[in-house]
Amino acid sequence: MKHFPRTESSIALACATIGLVVAARSPTFAQAPRFRVVEVAPNAFAAIAVPGGDAGSNSGFLITRRGVVVFDSHLTPAAADSLLAQVRARTSLPVRFLINSHFHGDHTHGNGAFPGDVEIISHATTRERLLSDTMPGLRLPTLTFLQRVEFFPTRDSSMIALFSGRGHTDGDVALYDPHRRLLYGGDLLFNRMIPVVRNAYLREWITTLQELHKLDAPTVIPGHGEPGGPEIIVELIEYLRWLTDAAAEATAARIPRDRFLQETRLPDRFRDWGGANRLAANLEKAYDDLASHP
Repeated sequence: MKHFPRTESSIALACATIGLVVAARSPTFAQAPRFRVVEVAPNAFAAIAVPGGDAGSNSGFLITRRGVVVFDSHLTPAAADSLLAQVRARTSLPVRFLINSHFHGDHTHGNGAFPGDVEIISHATTRERLLSDTMPGLRLPTLTFLQRVEFFPTRDSSMIALFSGRGHTDGDVALYDPHRRLLYGGDLLFNRMIPVVRNAYLREWITTLQELHKLDAPTVIPGHGEPGGPEIIVELIEYLRWLTDAAAEATAARIPRDRFLQETRLPDRFRDWGGANRLAANLEKAYDDLASHP
């Protein structure tokens, strides 16, 4: 396992062109659709998970002249197989890199479907978390970094994997393409959905999202929900501010936890969001965090 130093790192692929590295696998398209693939920019794609399917989350892939970069591997190897089939349907170029946005299984448990010569990249803490994952056949990240790493840097093309701070987890990575002006956010971003917060750093998440918003990407692909624009970032910041402010006010006023959970209501502007069953867990997490660290 290789590790990049804290300073900005660059992966320049000077090696000779290799053949297609994606091995043939058993057909999966006869099953119910796992996701639908959307071209969000020229040669840049998002695989939008079908609710209830075994994809579990969104992923994406970008085709360059030097190969393909994939962002996240879904919940199951079968879903990852389907994703690789979508790549093969669009290019004969090899998959060179797979980026794991964070350690949760719906973004990493498809890693084992990728051939062994595909480098898997993550933040260093994500790899540490995955060491305790018991998923059979799980491939761990082979390259880790702390702040940023750039892929295929040329005058007219590059992609940058960024760690902008803790948020959904302690190792969230986004993928930014400044030339195609798009951002894959992983689970730092939920589009009009109550987010999952069990491993979150709620106040830091707001700061991290503010940093991503500065990138000014007009196309944003969240880890869950539909692609959109920078409003995805703004709306999630607003939700997290409401959540943390409500918990801070309750803990400062010494309102009991049970009363806070029972009486707190979601503001009207978030009422039509998906994942309403996660609100109670969000409130519990916010109250406990703010009670421990006012």
